[in-house]
Amino acid sequence: MQNKGGAGCAILALIGTCAGLSFLAYLIVTQASWVLLAAPALLLALLAVADVFRDDAYLAADQPGGFTAWHAATLTRIRKWIGKPAIYLVPRLGVSTEERLLVKRAVKLAGEVLAAVRRGATSQTQRTLLLQQAEAVPANIAAALWRLARLRRIKRTADPKTDQGRETVQQITMLENDLLARIHQSLDTLAAVPMNMVQVELARDTRRAEQLLSDLNESNSKLEDLSSAYRELGGGSAA
Repeated sequence: MQNKGGAGCAILALIGTCAGLSFLAYLIVTQASWVLLAAPALLLALLAVADVFRDDAYLAADQPGGFTAWHAATLTRIRKWIGKPAIYLVPRLGVSTEERLLVKRAVKLAGEVLAAVRRGATSQTQRTLLLQQAEAVPANIAAALWRLARLRRIKRTADPKTDQGRETVQQITMLENDLLARIHQSLDTLAAVPMNMVQVELARDTRRAEQLLSDLNESNSKLEDLSSAYRELGGGSAA
């Protein structure tokens, strides 16, 4: 009887052990499934946060539209909620890395203008207009880079052995040089604003603030006008 009782206990212990191991395996499997689902979601969330707080100021793409344009627009909307500057779309081909970095420099300078305007003694209307013009500079430079890339693409297809081809190359080369010079002039105008704002505050001279606004407005207008001139060479639509 004792042997039968011991055998019964052993069987019960074995059954209990198997049941416990089965339950433990179930927990491991279900926990692993949760981890397998949660890990990619967490990774995507971390990547999204890093994307929102990126310091590049631009995204490079082959075309001015498509998914990358949507991505940049989405990032810009989110970043505006947290007080971060916009993300601009720039061409991946046809412009150099140094030329793309001009957009990043413009964004940095626009931020310095924002800080200077907030500390300044100008009227609310002048502050608003100055900020609008300052924020337009990076956008105009990004647009000018797309024009520049398209001009260079047209230039590569021109036949230098024909009169028309040589004329096209000459016209595009002039526009290239003018565009780059205008971009740098816009950056110089933007860079001068913070120091001029200090002088405005010291002198309490509202006319100087109006001159700053006029300079920025003129710089933006000239860059917009010049960057659209490529249409005359068959560049297609803007943007």
